[in-house]
Amino acid sequence: MLFFLEIGASFKNIHAKYCEESRKLKINDYEICNFKSMKSLKDGCMYIYGNVLMDSGDEKYVFKLKSLDGIFGTLTIKNTKLENLNFLDWLRYIASLEDDYVIEILSNENLVNANLPSLENIITKGSRTVVVNNNPLLESDDCMLFPLSYQANVAFLGDNCGPQKFSPSHHNYLLVFCWFLVIKTFWIPSTYYSVLITRILSALQDCFRQLSTWLSLLLALVRLLIVKNPLNQNLAFLSTRGFAIITILIIFSLSLIISFSNFILYNVPYNWQVASSDFADDHRNTVIPAFLFSDGLLKMIPAIILPVLSYLLIKCMKEAAKSRKSLGKNHKDSEISKSIKMVTLMTVCLMIAEGPIGIVHAIVTFYYDYAFIADTRDRLDQILMDLIVLNAIVSCIICLSVNSQYRDVARKTFCGRCRKKNNEIGIARSRGISVSSVPRVTASNAAIA
Repeated sequence: MLFFLEIGASFKNIHAKYCEESRKLKINDYEICNFKSMKSLKDGCMYIYGNVLMDSGDEKYVFKLKSLDGIFGTLTIKNTKLENLNFLDWLRYIASLEDDYVIEILSNENLVNANLPSLENIITKGSRTVVVNNNPLLESDDCMLFPLSYQANVAFLGDNCGPQKFSPSHHNYLLVFCWFLVIKTFWIPSTYYSVLITRILSALQDCFRQLSTWLSLLLALVRLLIVKNPLNQNLAFLSTRGFAIITILIIFSLSLIISFSNFILYNVPYNWQVASSDFADDHRNTVIPAFLFSDGLLKMIPAIILPVLSYLLIKCMKEAAKSRKSLGKNHKDSEISKSIKMVTLMTVCLMIAEGPIGIVHAIVTFYYDYAFIADTRDRLDQILMDLIVLNAIVSCIICLSVNSQYRDVARKTFCGRCRKKNNEIGIARSRGISVSSVPRVTASNAAIA
């Protein structure tokens, strides 16, 4: 039966039954678990023989299905308090040789998402019917619980199966635009490209997130070095555009390596769905913990080091202000106060955005097989991702509004020589004052007071 499932075979009115000996067989060295109840079911089953039933009170046992690949029977989920079916993300095959409905999802009052993203093939004795009924909070009203294909084609019944709608969330606007361009250019179905682009954007999102965090840490370090050593010519390169570009490329490359380790666990075949790659099947128990731990560590390190650097930076800024004041130089205390507030606010925002999710990722390394822990991590990640985007936007606005040196650098980087500077040079020359067109670059030029 597994052979037929894997090659994508489909049957109509198949009259057969499973042999009793099949209960004791092994598939790829994995034992077939016999289902009696969720409580007695073994943990980590890849294949289950029997009709899987999840009823009220079985929610605490769903982690046992985290690695489930195939069911030789039916699947019923009813009267539970489950919010989603993420624990069945790896379920690919269902083969039932009985006359019952192949899948039933009934009376789950808290169920919001019932997707089975990896389901590839369904073989039944007769009725290819899925019942989705009395789930009041279920988001999908078209009952498309899994990617549509010939092998997984079924009839959907129930009050949750309304007319099909399309309501993209704010995260999908870019995908909708890309989908429009692709469908106008290529003949391959748009669904394939939407899934592929989603995977690519997800990997890039993770890269840019780490890039933003580590650049914030590097910015604090550079500011500290320059403020502490304002006349050191050896640090002048820190304020050059070339150093900034090289630094960004190096950090992005390192982030790309970390994200790629998670990206290679999946592939997108032309059946329009994300599926496990061969590499994932062979190395999942090694790659996933390594990715989660390294990703969590890369998030925790900036959240720990940045407050220390910020404290040292603020201390140096105050000492520099006292030195200028003792030398009789006119310097506004309000500028120092604004800079201190800016540094403090940026540090706190980054700690809140990166610290908790880094700790969670590191902890999940040891419990990634438990569905409720993985679900908690995903929810927290979504919340903090919005905070990170907001933090990046607000930090940019604060830097440009509070500090004139940031504004000058932004003008030179994106606008070339500003008109105001050119006007000043023209006026000076008209008065007979010698003005050099080559600016003197020193480390103190980049000091932010």
